[in-house]
Amino acid sequence: MSGYHKRENMNKGQLTNSQQMSLEQFFELPWSDIRAIVEEKNPGLSCVCLADGYRRIVRMENGIAPDTEEFCIEYSRLFSRSLRSTLDILFKNGVKTLFFPLFGPSLLKRSQIFQSVAIPAIYEQIFVDGEFLEFFRELGIRVKQYGQLDKVDEIDFMNLNMKQGILDCLNASSRYPSPHTVYFGFMSKHCVELDFVLDANSHAKPETKSIKIEDIQQSYYGEKLKPLDLIISSTHTARPQSLPPLLDMEQASSYTFISPFQWAFNEKTFRHILFDHLFIRPRNAGDEDLLEVMAEIENLKEFYQKNRHVVLGPGRWPALPYLTNHFSEGGDG
Repeated sequence: MSGYHKRENMNKGQLTNSQQMSLEQFFELPWSDIRAIVEEKNPGLSCVCLADGYRRIVRMENGIAPDTEEFCIEYSRLFSRSLRSTLDILFKNGVKTLFFPLFGPSLLKRSQIFQSVAIPAIYEQIFVDGEFLEFFRELGIRVKQYGQLDKVDEIDFMNLNMKQGILDCLNASSRYPSPHTVYFGFMSKHCVELDFVLDANSHAKPETKSIKIEDIQQSYYGEKLKPLDLIISSTHTARPQSLPPLLDMEQASSYTFISPFQWAFNEKTFRHILFDHLFIRPRNAGDEDLLEVMAEIENLKEFYQKNRHVVLGPGRWPALPYLTNHFSEGGDG
């Protein structure tokens, strides 16, 4: 019997109640307890990760000039290490389905040396070398794809036949029990191409006058999917258009880091997100003590007043201290 059932005489109801457990206690729980809590409160937890900022980290940590072979090699190593760590944390802490845009359309705008060095290196590390495949097997991760896999040929400058290599990896991951699924995105946008919708509609049953969004989703991903639960993104450059298409995101909890993903995301960060998603957001204010509610409102008001002129947004190098000082001195009129 796991510690989840016998930890300090805490029963299931107590462990899944935030009033019986602090955030610090949640941090200390073993993976088995976390997974049991997630399965109790949010069965089949699904998540999108929009990871970004790796190029900036390579420049800041190593001082390597971009668009050089050394830069591209270090980038591929950093990205692969980060991806493996991210998958390990998410799936060990209760995530069942993960959507991870891997090779996006923006790669077509990168320099040729980046496309010919960094992308093949990442491809080989994840889909060819065997170490990742063993990692997928050990954690029970089924690997699937979405988007336009055919278009990876447009960045296959080394003639590696990346599409076939990726498909081989996907097929290999389907041969063992897989309680988890990762969908890697290839050349995907937040919208679906019209040709795909028309093709899906042509396969609809004759008696139906229109095709349902659920049917298009099933045709796109190969299976029906539950509504999305979490969206985790890093920095303002992880654009919304990077989100996978056709997912029901209406009730998803969204979290955005200020720092690049590699620096911001770790197990403690994700457990903080989980605690908020599972315990804090679902709380019904009508069941809380009125004084507690008012205290939260006052805290929120104080936070807004303190940060009323802080700007988080696009720009080559955000100059937030300047903007804050300028506007606090009356620069906004």
